[in-house]
Amino acid sequence: MLVNTNNSTNYGQIIVAPEVMMTVVREATLSVADVASLTSPSTGIFRRGQGREGVTLQTSEGGLKIDVHVTLQENSNMVEAAKAVQVAVVDAVDQIVGATVESVDVHVENVSFKNETA
Repeated sequence: MLVNTNNSTNYGQIIVAPEVMMTVVREATLSVADVASLTSPSTGIFRRGQGREGVTLQTSEGGLKIDVHVTLQENSNMVEAAKAVQVAVVDAVDQIVGATVESVDVHVENVSFKNETA
């Protein structure tokens, strides 16, 4: 993935591997207290773009389109947790990679209850 820099000095291109970008998104998502884990999409099919382990990335003219599939902790406010994931992901991608994020869509795939057995 090509990263645009707003620096007036141009020494060449900066390319970040998609796997690195997915790692940044995964770690930012897991840093949100209400997130129990990343989850594969319930459809079992990733949309067009690069994705695995609960994260799908797609590039567009406006920046990155990111889909994150999560399992939330019980008693979580789903809307607030999803918003926290969006903020964490946008902040991490901006601060660590310097890439523009067009959207972060959070898909709540499941809820984790303490009394569930594996």
